[in-house]
Amino acid sequence: MELCLKENSEEPKTVVDVGTGTGAIALSLKKDRPNWQITAIDISEEALKIAEKNAEGLNAKVTFI
Repeated sequence: MELCLKENSEEPKTVVDVGTGTGAIALSLKKDRPNWQITAIDISEEALKIAEKNAEGLNAKVTFI
């Protein structure tokens, strides 16, 4: 994540987090780069439910699939 933020400016981008789990990386990116469009994908429905709750708690708009 540190490298991603270092090498990419704050200008709008579309980012996909594959295998997001509980959404830690996707949510951290969204908080640091609020104008990025973040989509987080995972095969585990349980993990996505947790990720969605985490996003609500942080008021972070991330799309979960």
